Amino acid sequence: MDPKSFNGTVKNLSEWFNFLSYDIMGHLAFGKGFNMLTSDEHHYVQPLIEQFQHRGSVIGTAPWLEKFGLARILLGNMMRKQQLFREYATVQAAERIVRENRGDGIDDIFRLLMQAKDKETGETMPMEEVAGEAAVLITAGSDTSSTALSGLVHYLAANPACFSKLKTEMKVKFRSLEEIQSGKPLASCVYLKACVDEALRLCPPVPGLLPRENHQGGYVTGVFVPPGIEVGVPIWAIHRKPELFPDPHTFRPERWIENSQEQIDLARSGMMPFSIGTRGCVGKSLAMMELHLITAKLAFIANIEPTGPLGDDYGLKDFFGASRDGPFLKITADV
Repeated sequence: MDPKSFNGTVKNLSEWFNFLSYDIMGHLAFGKGFNMLTSDEHHYVQPLIEQFQHRGSVIGTAPWLEKFGLARILLGNMMRKQQLFREYATVQAAERIVRENRGDGIDDIFRLLMQAKDKETGETMPMEEVAGEAAVLITAGSDTSSTALSGLVHYLAANPACFSKLKTEMKVKFRSLEEIQSGKPLASCVYLKACVDEALRLCPPVPGLLPRENHQGGYVTGVFVPPGIEVGVPIWAIHRKPELFPDPHTFRPERWIENSQEQIDLARSGMMPFSIGTRGCVGKSLAMMELHLITAKLAFIANIEPTGPLGDDYGLKDFFGASRDGPFLKITADV
């Protein structure tokens, strides 16, 4: 983060975090940066990612649209953008393979995909599957982090006392921006962790349900669900259940610090921003490290000021991932 970029101009933070998280994803997944913060060459990809997820949500809900050939008729624009995104992901995968073959590759996530072999046949993944994995890496590695960061900064800007408290913790713990690194000092920042947890509660990057097929049949709240039926619970709804989170619509990081241990444990039992169980997000630890680092650095080096009323809630539009806009904030350097 460059303090010189915080010159009092108004920034759309959801857009800015899109670019930042995309650059981070590029280095981790493909071994290269896309320079989204300094160049608009790849900016066209962001709306394609949104349509890629939107299409998946619609077809997942109504698979008969594709089965009977109606998707291209009713969802023509969405399908075209999905195809453009798949082509983009295929190009990124192909370029990464070329770099690997000529000896320019590094130990990134994509190298693991290229080295993966089928346990039974010993074969590596075909290009079609590799391209599909590239699309998932781009989406899961950038869009979700951006959603969480945008929501967090919205709530901090709407609750200046919380941001002031977070900034004080950062100034006490660290003497310079360069000191803020992943490790024990950052992990010991109690209020930072509480702010991140509270933002993930109110603004889960995947707010809807993650369906699971019920194989054996069973009862859910007294209703029998036959085998083969998919079930799921919207994460957004669970995170706002008053029995788990008193005053559920209020951003209050202190609930993770000041409440009794019994209350905190009960709240933790309902937290699932990365899903839970064996199909939980494999990138959870990486995502949490990213959220803590970026939030800590921003609080240390910047002042944020809303350009108008923000409202109590950060608006998400759910379509597997989440569409969002803003917050629009005036950012100045705190040096």
